[in-house]
Amino acid sequence: MNKGLALINAKIYTLNEKEEVKTALIIREGRIEFVGSTDEVLRRLRDDEVIDLNGRTVLPGFVDSHCHLQLYGTNLIRSVDLSRAKSLSEAIEMMKERSLKIPKDRWVIGFRWDESRWPEGRYPNRRDLDSAGIDNPVLMVRVDGHIGVVNSRAIELIKPPSHVKGLELDSRGRPTGILREYALRYFVDRIKPSLSERMEGILEGIKRAHELGITSIHEIGDCDTFLAYKRLKDQGKLTIRVYFLVEHGELEKLREMGFDVGWGDEWLRIGGVKLFMDGSFGAKTAALTDDYEDEPGNRGTIMYTVDTLTRIISELDEEGVQVAIHAIGDRGINSALKAFKTALKGSKGDNRHRIEHFELPHVEHLSLMAELGLIASMQPNFIGEWGLPGGMYESRLGRRFRRTNPLRRIVDSGIKVAFGSDCMPLSPLYGIHWAVNAPFKDQRISVKEAIKCYTLGGAYASFGEEMKGSIEIGKLADLVVLSEDPFEKPNEIKEIRVLMTIVGGRVVYSHAMGEHYSSYWGN
Repeated sequence: MNKGLALINAKIYTLNEKEEVKTALIIREGRIEFVGSTDEVLRRLRDDEVIDLNGRTVLPGFVDSHCHLQLYGTNLIRSVDLSRAKSLSEAIEMMKERSLKIPKDRWVIGFRWDESRWPEGRYPNRRDLDSAGIDNPVLMVRVDGHIGVVNSRAIELIKPPSHVKGLELDSRGRPTGILREYALRYFVDRIKPSLSERMEGILEGIKRAHELGITSIHEIGDCDTFLAYKRLKDQGKLTIRVYFLVEHGELEKLREMGFDVGWGDEWLRIGGVKLFMDGSFGAKTAALTDDYEDEPGNRGTIMYTVDTLTRIISELDEEGVQVAIHAIGDRGINSALKAFKTALKGSKGDNRHRIEHFELPHVEHLSLMAELGLIASMQPNFIGEWGLPGGMYESRLGRRFRRTNPLRRIVDSGIKVAFGSDCMPLSPLYGIHWAVNAPFKDQRISVKEAIKCYTLGGAYASFGEEMKGSIEIGKLADLVVLSEDPFEKPNEIKEIRVLMTIVGGRVVYSHAMGEHYSSYWGN
């Protein structure tokens, strides 16, 4: 039998129904065995390890409810992180530097560029990349993953048909290098990482996630990504809990491989299916009712007709499959809700369907979301990244940007909310900070509400509220220890550090806590 673990002299926010705050707990066999006072825990000790937290704050482990951790980690390993580039020219110079270090037949891949932070204020194009004199094929993917750019060498290698949707052409019918949505996917699908590269990327992503207090994720990906997670689980290397949402186009392939929705256990489970209704604000492909402020005539892209989406939802709902639909713009949200409303008439299942992002809803959308019992899977970190006055959302939407991410109205409407990052950036504390400190009243929620969205909300959205999301006897021992109490420093939450992350009773990350940390074996 493994030794147990006790945490004492802590401030433990249990998030149970009584919202109790305790000072100590005992973990045995990967689950919470007792929660109470330090004196009560000390009297119950056996041959347990004891960690004295000296008043530090303990929360349930964070659940990232919308994540691409494999992609995030793989990019960190094999790609150039362009988030550090202060201009378009600097981003291209970074790509040039990478090309000089690798063989000329290897792709130079960059990710996380964001033109809204550059003085040029525009997307790169083929001419920009060609002028750098890079002999390698080049692909640069924007931070949102909905738009990219390639050089002439990449176009020569892939030879995309001119009819590929989203392939931008100039007045002479030649590719400009800018790829939106389907066109970007066309290129990405032809330079996919190997299984071993995906596994390496996942391990890197898990390391980063644990450093930020994340103990569970809702991972979105294809069959190859799922197989990489399964291989790591089989090897005993999976130290984060994964609720996998497979891309809709990959569902039949997954089934042909012998897997289906519902397969798995507390470490890796296939949870549902993900579809796209529209794109993103950054790529100007999120579907809007009115034109983009900075591109008159453009109202974004709708991926499915309402009738087609209705049929897909209806079929999946009858099979008991959770459906998660990406919908960002108000027109995209409206279409997704129309499809859900029709498809779910007479439905007897509790499949906890979701809308991912749900960034620009109208008031009437909120009441329909609540009526249908849909979950809003949202990313409050986007507020801090692009939703502040003068930011990218304002340039794209004009005055409409004040209506993005209306968390206060959503919570008050009784809609279940689950927070995630989309890995932009990954930190839950950053997301919680902006949910609490958003610029507009309709966006701001309380510290307690925000933390619950990043814990219990994610647990509920993955049918796991009986196992995790709060600190209660019998639940999985997934915990995070913080340097400060977010309830006491609501305006400084993004500055709080994660000191320790525990998954299944095992310490998977520990920051050097110096004099504030002590560990000893006790009876």
